[in-house]
Amino acid sequence: MVSRTRMEHELLGALRDLAKTALPLGRLLTELNVLLREPMGYDASCWHGTAPATGFVTSTVAENLDPRGFERAADLEMWTPEPLTFTRLRVSGRKAATLVQAAGGRPEDSTRFRELLEPVGFGDELRINFDLPSGCWGSAVFMRSSDRGPFTSREVGLAERLAPHISQLPPVSRLPERPVRRRSAAPSGRRRAGAHPPGQVADAACHAAGGLSLGAGRHRRRARHAVGASPRGLDEHGAQHSRAGRRGARPPGT
Repeated sequence: MVSRTRMEHELLGALRDLAKTALPLGRLLTELNVLLREPMGYDASCWHGTAPATGFVTSTVAENLDPRGFERAADLEMWTPEPLTFTRLRVSGRKAATLVQAAGGRPEDSTRFRELLEPVGFGDELRINFDLPSGCWGSAVFMRSSDRGPFTSREVGLAERLAPHISQLPPVSRLPERPVRRRSAAPSGRRRAGAHPPGQVADAACHAAGGLSLGAGRHRRRARHAVGASPRGLDEHGAQHSRAGRRGARPPGT
């Protein structure tokens, strides 16, 4: 059995390897999800890329979550006085925290818990922000089944120690992949047949950034060696279904 200290050292080494690859945002989030799933012990996750200047979500990578719940999750995040939101987490000065902790041991006081988490068997969630002095470029929420108990203080501590290292990944890794656009030979003021308006191209870029996966790399193999994880990837929509097929898809974190 790998010790916690060795596991953490392996994770830090995997993050250093990941930093050298300079991945686009969607692939970066996908790799981080595979890397942290076993050591953090979550059953579902939702990763966000955000624009540092505005905080707006630009891409999402989700695992074992039903996208039909995204709208309600976003509404609760922005307009409901929840005990744990990404903004509250940032204001607290912490990098990571759990819903059970933030609710004083009473997660049932959270509307999000009652409506989105408890009905599908989740008993706790852990949130983490990836901040830089210039702003927040990303965040994640991890959900755990109620039969596994809440996240432990050790796991929260691990998330807080890893967060600064993830935050320092290269800037190119935080940029969405954009389609290659060739300059049109059509006269100015006219758009050639089949060309996408700028807004559609931007939308396509954001969609692509949220749904990419990457083949196994050295950093992924190091992580699996450290924690005994099995090689399970995410599909083209950023969702991994091996467990979802057994338990059913879950409403999302935001």
